[in-house]
Amino acid sequence: MIKYLLPIKKHNNKNQKSATIDMSSYSKGIYFVRIEDENKNMMNRKIVLQ
Repeated sequence: MIKYLLPIKKHNNKNQKSATIDMSSYSKGIYFVRIEDENKNMMNRKIVLQ
């Protein structure tokens, strides 16, 4: 298993449920991301960079 920690920019508005991940320096390909929120809820997402 390969693990990377991506720097995430959180938005200041607590009501906003989004964050930004700068992947501009990553190579083209498919990335699988596991996201954990402050309540320990987990989400898995696939990101395709073209």
